[in-house]
Amino acid sequence: MTNKEAESRIKKAVEACTPDVLDRVISRCTDKKGELITMTKKNNNNFVRKFAAVAAALIVLVGAGVFGYNYRTASNAVASIVSIDVNPGIEMTLNKNAKVLEAKALNADAEKVLEGLELKGTQANTATSAIIGSLLKNGYIDELANSILISVEDNDDARGEKLQNELTAQVTATLEESAASAAILAQHTDGKDKNAAEEYSISAGKAALIEKIIDANPTYNKEELAKLSVNELNLIISNPKNEVKEVATSGQASDKQYIGADKAKAAALNHVSLKEADVFDVEIDFDYEFGKMIYEVSFDTKNREYEIHVDALTGKIVTAHSEYDRNNPEATTAAPANESKDIGKDKAKEIALNKAGVKEANVTGLRVTSDYDDGRLEYNVEFVHEKKKYEYEINAANGNITDYDIDYHSALDEIEDKYDDKYDDDDDDYVPPAAVPDDNGVNVGKKITAEEAKQLALNKAGVKESDVKKLRVEKDYDDGRTEYSVEFTYNGNEYEYEINGDTGTIIDFDVEKAERFD
Repeated sequence: MTNKEAESRIKKAVEACTPDVLDRVISRCTDKKGELITMTKKNNNNFVRKFAAVAAALIVLVGAGVFGYNYRTASNAVASIVSIDVNPGIEMTLNKNAKVLEAKALNADAEKVLEGLELKGTQANTATSAIIGSLLKNGYIDELANSILISVEDNDDARGEKLQNELTAQVTATLEESAASAAILAQHTDGKDKNAAEEYSISAGKAALIEKIIDANPTYNKEELAKLSVNELNLIISNPKNEVKEVATSGQASDKQYIGADKAKAAALNHVSLKEADVFDVEIDFDYEFGKMIYEVSFDTKNREYEIHVDALTGKIVTAHSEYDRNNPEATTAAPANESKDIGKDKAKEIALNKAGVKEANVTGLRVTSDYDDGRLEYNVEFVHEKKKYEYEINAANGNITDYDIDYHSALDEIEDKYDDKYDDDDDDYVPPAAVPDDNGVNVGKKITAEEAKQLALNKAGVKESDVKKLRVEKDYDDGRTEYSVEFTYNGNEYEYEINGDTGTIIDFDVEKAERFD
């Protein structure tokens, strides 16, 4: 009851017990000079008792109004926030009695799920069951993507845990009634991920799950994970190397939209010309790299260790790595006794190109170098083909490939390759001709200011100052030489440049993917 309603009731009660004698009093107030009016005393105990009863009633009425007001206020206070995520994201606010105050769609798909559902005032269990039913009806939970994330935010840990368990049980029961198989993720959150949720247009629950995945494996990127469905995140969590804490899991995330573990293993074995009987300790796990879901296939032979990444959708090889196991007694027998023989650089190059199945005319960045490892001469052959970088280590005595790596080659890697070709690591003081603009439009060969060093770095990266974050320029002296250190982040990558302040020459630079987005 509001204050206004209470006042109205009090007014009516007072009017009911008060006699309306105003008109009669006025009509009797005439001019009566010299007339003696005798005033007699009348017992008003009945009126007093009546008024006292009304007053008591009023006290009860006001008390009831205040109680009712407080009760309604408590009933409308948010005690818990529950989010249900599949790909649609839905958020419900609940009062302390677990009744729904509001159900909100967090994206267009969720609006379709909530269409026609009147959830306000219903118990959380009932509302959750209705949402799961609508998700099934609209095809958001099926045999291709069957993972559901339930997140509960509640300052009362005991109440939050109880609610989490109840909703998980309700979801399980609803799915069983529909003969649907699903994998459920459930977690208790603290509400600290709301900023990330707003930035990436996802629920706070999904943002909290992503944060836990990154805590387990910092190589992941928050922005990229935000684009994935809950089922894809669940597949990532299933990888043993990602030990995500404080998330209860049940059921198996579906991988039916992908080629499957057996085909991934077959693709990996075919890539290295091996049969299943030749390998052991085979492990196949899901992972997310290079902007795609992959199968991480690893296995051993008698003298080698392999790790091959296979595109989970297409079956194409994304990256491959092989390492010669020198600690294996059987592996060492592969090396011939005569280590003085040398196949030469050309033969090493030919072996590497043949292994990759490419022609020299179709590759870029080809280089062959030699080095000694444990007193043994080896050739290192590197080249790039179709956005992949191939690296081979070849025994110079017998032509055996002792180690190789095939990795995704990004535009950033191209920049570093060009820099490595231009500036030798042993010649950091290389100075281009004085006052000649370099390929970034900044004059080099002369002393520069901090502002010019900053611009040189930005131009080298091909970005504008307004587009970068965490821009910092520091001036230092090294061996009597002025140097500027320029750092910034852009598009999820961290850029670091060291620039000779006396010549404007870039001494060193590094570009790498940032571990997290701010």
